Amino acid sequence: MTLAIQSRNKKHYTRKGTIPMQTEITVTLSRLNCNGCVRNVTKALQTLPELEIIQTDIATKTVHLRYAEDQVSLEQIKKVLLEANYPVVAQQPVS
Repeated sequence: MTLAIQSRNKKHYTRKGTIPMQTEITVTLSRLNCNGCVRNVTKALQTLPELEIIQTDIATKTVHLRYAEDQVSLEQIKKVLLEANYPVVAQQPVS
């Protein structure tokens, strides 16, 4: 299994300093096969702070996520999904 870790991170500059904005990625899950799988993935991801599921596509086995990198990491997302038996097999930034 080969994983290419990529994400898009934009920063917003204010007088108080740099505030990380949200990162968007699409992850591919090897076992996303049905609506029950979508419910299980959603339940697992809801345990993470500052993470939003934008779209889930069973046909392509993908989940489009938006998250704040200062609150949650890609590694944490992958760990939660693996613990729920939905391993990430690929991810790509959303542009």
